[in-house]
Amino acid sequence: MQPRISIITLGVADLARSYRFYAEGLGLPTTRDPADEVLAAASGAGAEILKRADDTEWGGYSGYFADPDGYIWEVACGAFPFNPDGSLAVS
Repeated sequence: MQPRISIITLGVADLARSYRFYAEGLGLPTTRDPADEVLAAASGAGAEILKRADDTEWGGYSGYFADPDGYIWEVACGAFPFNPDGSLAVS
């Protein structure tokens, strides 16, 4: 079995700089799309939507799809405040 990372969530000081580093510099997959857009893209690519995105009990917004091999993915947006520049507001 090969080691792998399934999800990474980072709080960063400069979102644009971090995006350039991880997505453009390292070539890591990222998304800035809201959950509904990701689920629509997944559906268009052949995924089965298992649960349309909706409000969650933890204050976020999420939905689920199954990829062509049956792996279930959750697409979620957090219930955290963001600054106008897209960075996480830390209080």
